[in-house]
Amino acid sequence: MYCEQFAKVSGMADLSVVSEFSHGLLLTCDNNNVTSVDRISCRLVEFVNSAPVIGTHDKSMDFVSNLVERVVANEHFGAFVPQQRVSATPLTV
Repeated sequence: MYCEQFAKVSGMADLSVVSEFSHGLLLTCDNNNVTSVDRISCRLVEFVNSAPVIGTHDKSMDFVSNLVERVVANEHFGAFVPQQRVSATPLTV
């Protein structure tokens, strides 16, 4: 959602890769926190050791890293404030 908003403001493409990458690191099929931590640790060790690391199913870690650098360098990044989606159904108390 936020990647889409920033893409519209900045005119940048491929921002969905950032979301896909973070979801890939943080979510596992079995939703097991220990498995998630192990997976993140392994990915970071691979990155530090300069082993080939896949950022997403079809993008390299270098691509993701370069994309993040471009996002941060974008003129719209400093002032970007994501908008929360408002539910169509009002809450009743």
